[in-house]
Amino acid sequence: MSDDAVRPGLRRRDFVLAGAGASLALAGPGPLNYVAIARARTLPVATGGKFAHGVSSGFPSPRAVTLWTRVGELERSSRLTLEVASDKHFKHVVKRREVIAEAARDFTVHTRVTGLKPAHEYHYRFHTKHKNSRVGRFRTLPPADSNETLRIGFYSCQSYEAGYFTAQGALAKEKDLDLVLCLGDYIYEHHYYAGPAARVDRTGANKDGDVQTLGEYREKYRFYQRDKHLQDLHAAYPFVVIWDDHEVEDNYAGSKPDSAATDPDHLENNNSYPRRVPFGQRRANGYRAFHEAMPRIGSNRLYGSIRLGKLAELFLTDERQYRDQQPCNDVQVAACPDDLQPGRTFLGGPQKAWLKGALPKSKARWSLLASGTMMMAVDSVPG
Repeated sequence: MSDDAVRPGLRRRDFVLAGAGASLALAGPGPLNYVAIARARTLPVATGGKFAHGVSSGFPSPRAVTLWTRVGELERSSRLTLEVASDKHFKHVVKRREVIAEAARDFTVHTRVTGLKPAHEYHYRFHTKHKNSRVGRFRTLPPADSNETLRIGFYSCQSYEAGYFTAQGALAKEKDLDLVLCLGDYIYEHHYYAGPAARVDRTGANKDGDVQTLGEYREKYRFYQRDKHLQDLHAAYPFVVIWDDHEVEDNYAGSKPDSAATDPDHLENNNSYPRRVPFGQRRANGYRAFHEAMPRIGSNRLYGSIRLGKLAELFLTDERQYRDQQPCNDVQVAACPDDLQPGRTFLGGPQKAWLKGALPKSKARWSLLASGTMMMAVDSVPG
């Protein structure tokens, strides 16, 4: 596997190659899609637009990274320019290309930049004809045989209403991080916390923070990503993200909603709000909006690994999409006969087989597991 791809789950065919003025789906080592290139050239150049949601880099490797932005106030898919430079003043531009803000993806841009140098810092920015984005920064990972140390910042459970994103702002000011890892709950799909008056979430059709349709999830991500501290963090370091439950619905499991719900077909989120969208469609909406808003390219398969030089390999897990329903209606700290049922799964068969095979094969000194929930057993005594 080449240096510009990460390991299983984030495979080369999942990436997007931007070239000749278009973002092209790359389905293996075959020829470029020249029809797509020609079609992209017919798109207008974005003249105005607004970069109100910042910029972001993600899923770095020794020679590549994924870059993201969103362009607001456009009426149709449009072309804009990306520049990557080895200096913050852009005197030494190493990559310049046209990319597409796609209307079908909420006018977001996702492009994989390859051919970079390992363990190097770069700066990047996007342009429409009359508007510029802020400047972002990223550092590529060291090669697999490197003993260079790395520092990872990580956090989870990012509720806008619970308080200010000062922790994210503090991470952005750190001087020596190599990447930031978000372990899920990047958004909260519903109102849960009564925090500062200035942090009330009015997203959703009912203006109560509860989102279920695709348009509402998109609104939620745009709402969160207008936060200055969160924008600063995305611009400062490469971002690696997995999801937990609140990107879809509280405590969902696989294809089913929360087991504690007494009327899951009509009520959601602890029976407190009416279900306006069937759960299966809601999950699809949440997944799609997540992919649009994140600096990643690929399918709904999140699990895979990223090699961090010789010292460590980061294993990403998905503990929501494939799991069985919570036992005994999600009872807490009590004996539960469902726990003894054979065949219950947390990771799902394919993911578990991959993880059990990949961990012992890793040649890195340390194996790091990125998980949204606790993975080890909890012993309990009846009563």
